[in-house]
Amino acid sequence: MSIDSISSYFSYLNTATDTSSSETDSDTSLGQEDFLTLMVAQLQNQDPLNPMDGTEYTAQLAQFSALEQQMETNTLLSEISSKLDTDSTENILDYIGKDVTYSGYAMTIDGGTATSASFSIEDSANINVTIYNTSGEEVKNLYLGQNYAGTYGIEWDGTDSSGSQVDDGVYYYSISAINESGGAVNVETTMSGTVTGLSYENGNQYLVVNDNLINPASIIEITIPEESEEV
Repeated sequence: MSIDSISSYFSYLNTATDTSSSETDSDTSLGQEDFLTLMVAQLQNQDPLNPMDGTEYTAQLAQFSALEQQMETNTLLSEISSKLDTDSTENILDYIGKDVTYSGYAMTIDGGTATSASFSIEDSANINVTIYNTSGEEVKNLYLGQNYAGTYGIEWDGTDSSGSQVDDGVYYYSISAINESGGAVNVETTMSGTVTGLSYENGNQYLVVNDNLINPASIIEITIPEESEEV
């Protein structure tokens, strides 16, 4: 058995370590023990008149050591990735049952009552809130008048422009903020609700709040409901 046999083995094994992490060790037909078997066989069957050069033997051992480290590194990286995925899931589970305030522009009518929503402005402005249904049709317009810089709640009684109660469901709103000079003032909108569950869409994790899917990154504040607080 020549050094070409061992080199071919290394070529095969390097290729095997570059395959997808979804493949299990059982899918690899050769392993470290097989290499040692090949090495011993090579030493036993070498031509006594032309024994293996010591440099070649050392080179093979160095290759084996490097390959072993590579395989150990791949295993470690796989374990780290698995741990990070687990930690991510555990962290997002901590949101369930918590009251959160998050950026967005959706409101939910449940049992005729609208979930809380608010907005913040950095300068005085005349505020006008327009509410739409999921079809994009205007449901109601709320004129809130002049407001100074600060944060304000949006009070909607769940009725449309004719005074009729709207159906339960999700509604969206937009805010127009105009200053005394007729210029637009920047508005930040937020909503509040309790996290009731988790959802996975296209590989991403979302919180379920007021029947809406909320990106955890949009959360501004987290509080524990008073009845859940330990005495």
